[in-house]
Amino acid sequence: MTLAPSTDRDSDSVLVSVAGPLPVDITDNGSTFPGKTFMPDSNGDITFDVLYKISNGDPPYDSVWIDYDYNFVTFQNRVQITPTPGEGAGVYSLTIPDVAGGHSYYIAIRGKRR
Repeated sequence: MTLAPSTDRDSDSVLVSVAGPLPVDITDNGSTFPGKTFMPDSNGDITFDVLYKISNGDPPYDSVWIDYDYNFVTFQNRVQITPTPGEGAGVYSLTIPDVAGGHSYYIAIRGKRR
């Protein structure tokens, strides 16, 4: 990372240097469900495909996880995608066990590089 030319920055600009591996970028790749209602199976579970795309982070990746009740702080109800996917588009068939009726679930995916 380099500083912008002095004419393009104010006097309190600082250089930030980040050590370690590059962050892994994971984005949605079309897994939207407008107006869809999921009916639990006989075990009370629902299953659907999560479409995602992974880039950066200098693969191979150490692990990729999906949190199916993301609380914006920690990954609590999570499942690991195995085998660990590589860079590019992927699909994972996610099963959420014992779903709560009327509950909204949020999906988050996290990748980690060694």
